Amino acid sequence: MTIGNLSHPIKIRSLQLTQDPVTGEMVEDWADLATVWGSIQGVSGREFLAASAELAQTTHRITIYHRDDLTPDMRLVSGSTEYQVKALLPQNDRFLMTVMCEVLS
Repeated sequence: MTIGNLSHPIKIRSLQLTQDPVTGEMVEDWADLATVWGSIQGVSGREFLAASAELAQTTHRITIYHRDDLTPDMRLVSGSTEYQVKALLPQNDRFLMTVMCEVLS
């Protein structure tokens, strides 16, 4: 993949505890951690059928620059589409990484 293909701005979100200013109650909410550039591709039908049952719901492959702080419990957002991270697949050179995701409805 060439760097020019990383043309989509993608927000990385993490679930964080914050305090409600009115009630003082601690609530969980998604907070933006960073915005990175990436490539978003739909998973083909052949890959869909070949996937294990655990990854059968994976619908998109997102390629971004390698990040050590990205975990499977985070979300990625591009435009109005929100993706749940399912698997992190770093490449051998640790320059780019592939993130297998599922679109949240």
